[in-house]
Amino acid sequence: MAANDLLWQQLRAGGLLTEEGASAARARVATSGEDFASACWALRLVPERDLARVLARLCGYPGIDLSACVLKLANLELIPEDVIRRQLVLPVLDSGYDIVIAMAEPDDSAVYDQLRFLTGRKVLRHVVVPGALRAVIEGVFKSRLAGAGEWRGREAWKLDPPPEGCVAFVHPSAEPAGAAAPAAEGAMPGLVGGVIAEVGERWLDGIFGGMEMPARAGAPLPAPAQPKPAIDARTTLKMDQLGVGTTVLVVDDDPEMRAMEAKLLEPFGCAVVQTGDGREALALARELKPDAILLDAMLPGMHGFEVCRAIKGDPALRGVGIAMISGIYTGWRIGADLKEAYGADYFFEKPFRIPEVSRAIRVLLLGGAGAEVLSRARRQEALATCHEALERAHTGRHSEAIGLLQAATQKDPFSAEPHFFLGQVLRQANQPYQAVAALERAAELRPDLDQPLTMLGELYLALGFRKTARDVLLRAREACADPLRARQIEARLAELGRA
Repeated sequence: MAANDLLWQQLRAGGLLTEEGASAARARVATSGEDFASACWALRLVPERDLARVLARLCGYPGIDLSACVLKLANLELIPEDVIRRQLVLPVLDSGYDIVIAMAEPDDSAVYDQLRFLTGRKVLRHVVVPGALRAVIEGVFKSRLAGAGEWRGREAWKLDPPPEGCVAFVHPSAEPAGAAAPAAEGAMPGLVGGVIAEVGERWLDGIFGGMEMPARAGAPLPAPAQPKPAIDARTTLKMDQLGVGTTVLVVDDDPEMRAMEAKLLEPFGCAVVQTGDGREALALARELKPDAILLDAMLPGMHGFEVCRAIKGDPALRGVGIAMISGIYTGWRIGADLKEAYGADYFFEKPFRIPEVSRAIRVLLLGGAGAEVLSRARRQEALATCHEALERAHTGRHSEAIGLLQAATQKDPFSAEPHFFLGQVLRQANQPYQAVAALERAAELRPDLDQPLTMLGELYLALGFRKTARDVLLRAREACADPLRARQIEARLAELGRA
């Protein structure tokens, strides 16, 4: 059935559009060529909020009522203007980690991939009425040209005083005619609560390796782990003089990417050798015996995977650390297979996070020992901060707990625990989009664990991201080693399939 017919059926079933109104909309579609939703919006037959709600239900992504939004025009800098106009997309909210995008076609995977590449962020897709989006795009760029700092929709102007940076999200299950969408907290099913309780009942040695989330206020906190020995002075000296006599080989067929990676290596003081060809990379590795290699996957001459396998298979080069980078091959399974089958030490997807690649280089160049001492010290400090934060969260002091957990993520940014617990507390504090960002980071750091993925999937579902929730829960099921939790996830997936 055509999308326009499905939309008409939903609008009619909800009592939002009469046969007479539908005829007028069809006539406009026939003459203008626009979609049915845009015709209904242009003729003021159905409120924009209700159109966004029905579109959200049909496509599996939450909607946005642009007429009730106050948009910060600084967000326009995140995406080139020609992409915004050509692809009918609009950045409406930036959390610093993820970015909320209004899209006429949120199912368009090519546009989604392009937005991820351009922004370097996790993209949260939201559906909007295409005609309304076109009008708003014109409006925001005119406002920016006039020197304004924000754009306000016609409904937002009615608010006194109007809010700043307000986005009117529309949940698929929201009631029509202006009723409020259900809060994310109330939409949480029992699976998430079960995970939280299960995590809080025991030490997470088998999950996160030594951090506990107490499940109830008043639950006893375990004693903090004994501090590890201080960082050895010789290690610090070696870090300061890292570049002495060290060489890093940068291999990528994109000259701009090679230049960026070489720039990234400047603080290490290393000699950087570059090439864009796979066969030449192998020859240079054998000639130079570098201390580390940044290696792209897709290369002319010889595939990066084969270069990696040849280097790791050479007894004279086996100790050379290799960080593989790819914009084509993605997913934690690819990373695991690369390490197991080809011997790569690290795997990063493009666009990668510079601090993570820098950390990997430091570990490779230090041979792991010095970096391990530093990592262990930071981890112990971060865990102590987490314990303090969770104690405050149990007494309802969420703002203080969030501040402490954010500090813990800065102290130990490459461990999943602080991000996982930050996501839980943010969810409890009714900050669901910030919670998504924290849980995404935890799942990214430990994709082999089901708990962060399960909680993330349920949060996506509560926010109206039905398709995204299903994908995340499938990942959780794949990663889950506990039979009971696996059955719970399977049951949840079955419910989604019936919805």
